[in-house]
Amino acid sequence: IRSTNFIKFSAVCFLFILLKTSAENFIKLVDLIRNRYNNFLISTDIIVGFPGETEEDFSRTIDLIKETRPHIVNITRYSERPDTKAAEFKDMPSKIKKERSRKLTKLAKKIRIEDNQKMMGEKFNALIVRKGKNNTKLARIFNGKAVVLNEGKIGKTVDIQVTDYKHNYLVGKVIS
Repeated sequence: IRSTNFIKFSAVCFLFILLKTSAENFIKLVDLIRNRYNNFLISTDIIVGFPGETEEDFSRTIDLIKETRPHIVNITRYSERPDTKAAEFKDMPSKIKKERSRKLTKLAKKIRIEDNQKMMGEKFNALIVRKGKNNTKLARIFNGKAVVLNEGKIGKTVDIQVTDYKHNYLVGKVIS
């Protein structure tokens, strides 16, 4: 049964542009961390449709998501904010932003399903954190992934086995 400290790495892609950090360096960092920590959870925020974003820029974002496979992708469509430098630039049509947002959302969901499927049958130590829906309990494993259980007491740590999955959480049974 795997048990380790909770580790979460959050990267805002826009920040990498500001810091002039290349996608290649980001990929190297993710690879380095994933080689050291099993089942490392990556969370990222992406703004689609930022003024000046080209089809090539968006395509590179898609490639970066495919390569780094973050478990959580928070996607926001750009909207103008007063008194910002970006407000001075020409906004792109809502239709394009919506299309790009949908494409990224679909990719992120596919990645989550594939990654959750790989965890079928795995055993973990989990902390039951709160009541869930329909008399279930919500637990978290070491990397923060949510696991829905049918039993357990809030605040207790239990050994679980993954028995099913959805795109945004695992389903498990208590084995201890």
